[in-house]
Amino acid sequence: MRRFRFWLHAAGLAAALYLLTVRFVIQPYAVRGGSMEPTLHAGEHVLVEKIAYRFRAPRPGEIVVLRDPTEPGRDLVKRVVAAGGQVLEKRAGHYLVDGEVVAGPCPGDPFPPRLPPRVLGPDQVWVLGDNWCDSRDSRAFGPVSVDLVRGRVVFALWPPRRPAAYASGVSEMWYRAEGPRRQEAVPRQAAAFPGAGAPPRAPGG
Repeated sequence: MRRFRFWLHAAGLAAALYLLTVRFVIQPYAVRGGSMEPTLHAGEHVLVEKIAYRFRAPRPGEIVVLRDPTEPGRDLVKRVVAAGGQVLEKRAGHYLVDGEVVAGPCPGDPFPPRLPPRVLGPDQVWVLGDNWCDSRDSRAFGPVSVDLVRGRVVFALWPPRRPAAYASGVSEMWYRAEGPRRQEAVPRQAAAFPGAGAPPRAPGG
């Protein structure tokens, strides 16, 4: 009887630790849909850590899991492309952050071709899918409060990949490397807007 109680208490403690870990530290997620291809594919399982954002805000380049702002109970996996204090705008179908192109136009783009410059608030992020032509993201629901961000993707559980593949440093390298490459792919007349290097005015300014 004592042994039974011991194992019962041990099982209860283990379950409590598991629930606390999943709630506050780290949690596995299954990727749905193809909005993050080619980085993440439907059916992949990733590990999301939840500690970092208790001490700092999400950074551009990081892949995050966030609560869907328009559909309670649903989670999304997206990449942060702009954070608080950065200027976001859209010109001729191209999205720019601080004057640099981060995403180009898509066939049949349902969104307006132009978005006036706006400064993201200190508690806001702008997210996009890597496969943005097949992604529902901030273009549809706008800036996201950091309170809706659950955590950042840091590890692929299945299929196995390099552990550092989704760490913040590598993600930021992706952001810096891919941004200019996409900008080079944009026609010159669309990328070289007059005054692109100058800080755009804040909304209402």
